[in-house]
Amino acid sequence: MKLSNGLLGVTFAALSVATAAGAGTIYSNPYVFGSGGNCIFSTTCAATVGAGDVFAAQEFTLTSAAVITAASFTELDAGVTPTAVNWGFLLADGTGGLPGTILSAGADSFTSATILGTDIGYNVTQMNFGVGPQALGPGTYYFAIQAVSPTFYTFLGGGAATSGAATTTDGGATWAAGYPGGGGYSSVAVALYGAGGTVPEPASWALMLVGLGGLGVALRGRARKVLTTV
Repeated sequence: MKLSNGLLGVTFAALSVATAAGAGTIYSNPYVFGSGGNCIFSTTCAATVGAGDVFAAQEFTLTSAAVITAASFTELDAGVTPTAVNWGFLLADGTGGLPGTILSAGADSFTSATILGTDIGYNVTQMNFGVGPQALGPGTYYFAIQAVSPTFYTFLGGGAATSGAATTTDGGATWAAGYPGGGGYSSVAVALYGAGGTVPEPASWALMLVGLGGLGVALRGRARKVLTTV
């Protein structure tokens, strides 16, 4: 069953802002300023450029059981944010450890939107929404998202981890590693919230943060190249 088809039959009520804010962080892959973004995970962009039924996914590993109740992704926009999100949880049991079995899927409006700053002339906005609850045991999973947006300019930002991104252009029937844009993103900026569960910190974060200030100018120059639609 395609991820997009699954979304039609499984819709959960969005949590209140207060509930989402009070939940603990299960997984966080924060946006890296200067990383740019790609808009094909957004419905209007994907339709405009003929990209297909695109979902972007991020891998995460739980070392203990968790109940996930809310999530967020960070996007770049020109002042108009997405109106809804299609999402899904999948096992990392596809070929080569890519997304495989769909555990659950839903379609929700947003509980809140938080502007984190500006980058490359766009607002950097964290979009928050409810996802369940989704109970998961220890293991490796993917969280997939598709933004429903009335505007072309909705770009999914790159995350701090150095691996784990995956993309489908056919609603979840097949997946490929990475999220396209520039040379391809190694991860995407998402977070999961709820109770219980721990995930190992991405081993590369410390290395990425060392010297970040000195690399700021170079990253901004690169970002102008990777803010793309293909």
